[in-house]
Amino acid sequence: MANLDAALRMNRDRPARQTVALGTWENVLAWLKSDPHALQPGQLYELLRQMETLADWWWGPEARQRLRDLCGVTLSAPKLPTAAGSGAILFAQEDPPGWPMLGRAFLLPVQWRKGTPTSRRLPRSLQALAKSVADTLALPDWGLHLSEPAGLDSIDLTGLDKVLQVDSAWAALAGSLMVAAEGGIPNPNVWATGAWDSSSGIRPVGHLAAKIKLAVAWKVRQLFVPESQVDQTGELAHAAGVDLAIGTLYERRSDPRKALLDYRDALELPPLDDAPREDRRNYYLRLGDDQRARRYYRAHLMPEIVHDLQQQWHNSHGLAATHLVTIVSHNPEVACLTLAMVRPRQALLLCTRDMQRERQQTEQLLATEPLAEHVGRTSCQFVEYDSSEALVADLPQVVSRFVQGADPQAVVLDLTPGTKEMSLALALEVAQMGNRMCYVRHERQGPRVVAFTEQLRIYVRR
Repeated sequence: MANLDAALRMNRDRPARQTVALGTWENVLAWLKSDPHALQPGQLYELLRQMETLADWWWGPEARQRLRDLCGVTLSAPKLPTAAGSGAILFAQEDPPGWPMLGRAFLLPVQWRKGTPTSRRLPRSLQALAKSVADTLALPDWGLHLSEPAGLDSIDLTGLDKVLQVDSAWAALAGSLMVAAEGGIPNPNVWATGAWDSSSGIRPVGHLAAKIKLAVAWKVRQLFVPESQVDQTGELAHAAGVDLAIGTLYERRSDPRKALLDYRDALELPPLDDAPREDRRNYYLRLGDDQRARRYYRAHLMPEIVHDLQQQWHNSHGLAATHLVTIVSHNPEVACLTLAMVRPRQALLLCTRDMQRERQQTEQLLATEPLAEHVGRTSCQFVEYDSSEALVADLPQVVSRFVQGADPQAVVLDLTPGTKEMSLALALEVAQMGNRMCYVRHERQGPRVVAFTEQLRIYVRR
């Protein structure tokens, strides 16, 4: 037993590996079909020798226990790779499993690489699926490989051409390719299982209970499944007493990016807070879900944007402002940024009745960090109108009442939010001699402001 133990350890700890040609899968599969308790030390050793690192990822709990009991050898518990392009394919078996050595479900780490053809060491069915994914996403210059960070790049799986069923790997491969192509880093704690049909989109998959159990064993936080199976998967997770969030792969959507919208966003790891601004900005712009993007903007970009604007305001050499007039718009952040920049004693925020939700968001945002520390002493007065026409008509009167007795040079009118008509009315009909008018210019990408492009412009009414 001691000699076998030493041989096994020497085999697994050697620094260099030769290509493992598992073209002899016939023998390997025969042993994998065995009850782990029926295998003897020599058979375990030979199977481990042939499978190499793949055993770390594929052997089930009973096989691992048998190896410990008979040989005193413990398979490593590898970490899921986070290298660019990494992904994980879930495989599952019927119950009872045809390959008891592998348990009910097992994992295959893979990796997308740009400018390389898909590896011919993959089963032909997986090669075909990878091509389908890349073509569907219009990214044909990306190829799929076994994961080098996972230690699998020397494995040859071509002997499994007719064994592994790969249809349910489509969603995981597509999500990881989208993240890779856009320069993101994948989150190893987010998995997906879902098939694809070119005409109908995402399709349901099987073996959900086994996949849930595997996800929990790997400490995965979220598993995405086809829309029609979300409730079922949630019930299975609840019945198993596990804490696993279930995400949705949207069915009946022919555009894969729309079908995988939530999964793609959850799959990409956010940059660290001390990452370069460009990395954080690009991550924000890549997010497909607007609500997720807005939350990220407020928590991870807005603090620095406030600081930048305050510096620009300070460098304008103007007097401190006592009164600010601004407008609540579809982007509540705009008015809030101006308040945090100017930090007046009093602020008048105008809105229309159809902006009640945005008004509530503005109030909530002003009460949370990072804005609360800048506007906590500002007295905010909200005035609501039935329509934008009514707001424009009343602008001279409502502003006149608000700034009564104020130093004209300490009054600031915000021209950034609201309609063009509102901005023109503020500039041409409301502004009094000495009043300052501020406007924050910024670049846009689609409906979103490109963070860190904000440039303050100040005009004084002469």
